[in-house]
Amino acid sequence: MDTNIDKSPKGGNSPGSPEASRALGDIRSPGLSPGKPALTGSLQDKVGSAVDQARAGVADSASSASADLASDVEKMRADMAGMKDTLAKFASEAGGHLGKSAQTVGDAIASQVSATASNMADAGADMASAAKDQAKTFASELEGMARRQPLASLAVTLFVGVVIGMMGRSRS
Repeated sequence: MDTNIDKSPKGGNSPGSPEASRALGDIRSPGLSPGKPALTGSLQDKVGSAVDQARAGVADSASSASADLASDVEKMRADMAGMKDTLAKFASEAGGHLGKSAQTVGDAIASQVSATASNMADAGADMASAAKDQAKTFASELEGMARRQPLASLAVTLFVGVVIGMMGRSRS
């Protein structure tokens, strides 16, 4: 169809002329009046056949598209199931790693507490050793004093014994 038609009167094809009608796609028989179309029975059959073929083609295309869509949906379902399995595996592995990390942290804390307790025990042992040494030193001093002043030692011993005896009587 020619779309570049000059519609001006000087162009040669006036809007009502048969050439302009044919140029615009109007199908008319050359010998008929301009108001009546020239569709005959065989032309109607051809048009009807073409329409039926178009309908059949559209139906085939729709059926094919429907089958393709169903196939694509099934593939998406399979992909989603795979993604679900992957996420479940990830969550399981992440939980395992978290458990191992928690165990490592717990072991580190237990080790630190054990080291601190060991250090405290060592410090306690050192303090006990120092107290033992001081007690020995004090006992040595008392022994040396008792050798230098035996009567004073007896008097102090007697006094300490009386005090302990009085404390024992007041409780019973």
